[in-house]
Amino acid sequence: MDYKPFSNTVVVFKEPTVNKIVPKSGQRAGKDTFVVEFKAYHPSFEKKQDGSFERKDSVFFTVQQFFGSEKTANTLAQHVKEGMTLEVRGDCVEKSFQGRDGASKTENIITAKGIAASLTQPGLSVSYEKPKAKSKGQER
Repeated sequence: MDYKPFSNTVVVFKEPTVNKIVPKSGQRAGKDTFVVEFKAYHPSFEKKQDGSFERKDSVFFTVQQFFGSEKTANTLAQHVKEGMTLEVRGDCVEKSFQGRDGASKTENIITAKGIAASLTQPGLSVSYEKPKAKSKGQER
């Protein structure tokens, strides 16, 4: 498989799921690993000579991000909503397979290293409270 760097915006069209896996090889071999997965697309436009834009076919993706903590995976999953525009960085690979109808199909899979929401995105409300310093001996 040929992995290519990916860094672009995508629009979520299917909300995320969280699944637990136990890899057989790699850094997390034998350890519980939690996968956040959602479906997204990258809208495509072409600028015409007159300055206007023409909408082209979108590119569709399955976005996956792997975590060692179930809590972290669930936190991401609960904040990603259908219709959100996200910045995704990672690696993308095309996976070919045969569909149920017998036709050859291709799936674009992004293994995300980072996912971020634009703070100026319409419909997004953000509140932040600085965590209080923990005293010595207090658990994390």
